[in-house]
Amino acid sequence: MIKKTNIAKSLVKVTVGQVPYVGQVVAEVINFIDAEIVNRRLEKLEEEINKRKMSIEEFESRISEFDEHQYYFVRNNLRYYLLNCIPESSKEFCRSVVRYIANEDEELQEEICEIIQNLNEQDINFIKLINSFIKSSNKNELNSKMSIANKKNENKDILHDRNIIFGENTIFLKDLNDFLHIPEGTLVNMLNSEYKISGKSTFDIMYLGLSIIKLERLGILQTEFLLTLGTSSPNNIDRIHITLLGQKILECFLNCDANIRGEENG
Repeated sequence: MIKKTNIAKSLVKVTVGQVPYVGQVVAEVINFIDAEIVNRRLEKLEEEINKRKMSIEEFESRISEFDEHQYYFVRNNLRYYLLNCIPESSKEFCRSVVRYIANEDEELQEEICEIIQNLNEQDINFIKLINSFIKSSNKNELNSKMSIANKKNENKDILHDRNIIFGENTIFLKDLNDFLHIPEGTLVNMLNSEYKISGKSTFDIMYLGLSIIKLERLGILQTEFLLTLGTSSPNNIDRIHITLLGQKILECFLNCDANIRGEENG
């Protein structure tokens, strides 16, 4: 069992831990977490500061100029980062907090931090899968089809199909399923079916369905469903549109590897 005094001594090794503002937050969390984890996260925080060629003194000075709203935003999010942030999003969350302090898209970073706090491991993997799909070759093959469809919408004075495509920010669910080697199906199928990969049961497809619902609620994406004669169910999703905020969230996880299935379902 690590004593609190040892924790306090270990924190002295990290420069950013000596900033009074940060030290206050650290003092709150050492009762719940061990020194090794606190140190690792403080080191990541310091790395992000150094990447911007910002001195610890400048970092501290920026914080001292905060108004009440900024003060509580950074205080609460530093505490969340040190104590509650899951490993899968800790790097991205830390970067967003530092960008806020450095006044890089400050207002936007508030939204990004709030969204990241709501993402679990499966949601993050789904975001990484979308990034992988966008970069994939079969996504590029769809670009020509998308350009043709977009031409129909160029002239606002002419009636056109209601189905609008926003370049690479529109993903057809069928193409995504093909990319992931999973069966086609509605959202209801995803949420209520257990699939097998190489003979082993998996809930991965159910998680995809849950993430689609959750990310739409968070404003990261919007779904569009097919309207056919006698059918108007929103579960019959045809395509997914990535919103402007969603594009920013995808950028946060752009260089992260996803867990992509490489085998056909059995």
